[in-house]
Amino acid sequence: MLSWYLPVFILLLTLPNEVSSLQCCPTCSAQSISPLNTNQLQQIENQRDIIKAMEGNPQLVYDRVHQIPIVQLTRNQENQIIRNFPWIFNLGLPQGERNISGRSEDGPARRNVAGQCELLERVCQPNPIYEPLVLALQEDGDVVQIVQISNQNQYQWVLDEECLTNQTPPSDQVCCIAQRLVKAMFINLSQASAPFDFALLIVHSCVSYYFYM
Repeated sequence: MLSWYLPVFILLLTLPNEVSSLQCCPTCSAQSISPLNTNQLQQIENQRDIIKAMEGNPQLVYDRVHQIPIVQLTRNQENQIIRNFPWIFNLGLPQGERNISGRSEDGPARRNVAGQCELLERVCQPNPIYEPLVLALQEDGDVVQIVQISNQNQYQWVLDEECLTNQTPPSDQVCCIAQRLVKAMFINLSQASAPFDFALLIVHSCVSYYFYM
């Protein structure tokens, strides 16, 4: 009766760790992390004014002055996150975002920040900021803190980009900062009642657009 089950079980055991991990429910894995304690909730409240300012002015999130952690994770929370989401972290220097979303971006660049360009293709060289992002936004405007466990050298290499000013695109195009979506593990600072999640975040990307006068 169990003759068919054993080969399937052996096959599951031999799957790569990343594939096996991705079979799990990210929301369930996030919910199993210990909730924020009283001290951590107070850390968020202490920065509530700047969080509200970022919700009202999303560009503040990408100001490097504000790219600092607001919540300090406990060692137990860090270990739970590493255990539940081992595939999202990378040691040492960044290897792009393949280890987070399976490819460099989850969709085409969109919603030009400058506001007056139509998407064409990337022709100007970007300047990736090789520091893992700490604060970012969800599509609904919530401010989140991307989980970076620096004391264990565990980073989610979600990279921001700037356009290089010394690169001149063709005359009918212009380099613009647009936005792309990537998946990451984060703490929701806007909704501390359900803090941990693994979902899409908005990240800056440098692309080229047709320029209409």
